[in-house]
Amino acid sequence: FSTYSAEANCSDAVNVVQETPTTTCYSHENCTTGPVKYCEISNLGACWPGIDSPVDQRCNHQDPNNIDAGDALIKFWSSLKPTSSASSKDEMIASLKAELNY
Repeated sequence: FSTYSAEANCSDAVNVVQETPTTTCYSHENCTTGPVKYCEISNLGACWPGIDSPVDQRCNHQDPNNIDAGDALIKFWSSLKPTSSASSKDEMIASLKAELNY
């Protein structure tokens, strides 16, 4: 987080929030690339937070206090200002492919 924040030229102090009893998030709002956020979930390991895994049994029956990573990502992305004038999903896909030279 510190390395990326430095590369993103974040100029504000890190904001630390205890989102749940198991989840601590760190963020910067004033970065040249836009906001930066990183969350740590205690005792989770390499599992997707909030989702049981059909493959890795260690990820099942997670602490109910863990954030749901899918919900957290949607909430974060929804808070960002649009960087494209695309008005439909197809236009957005075409725009992303053009940016990625795909």
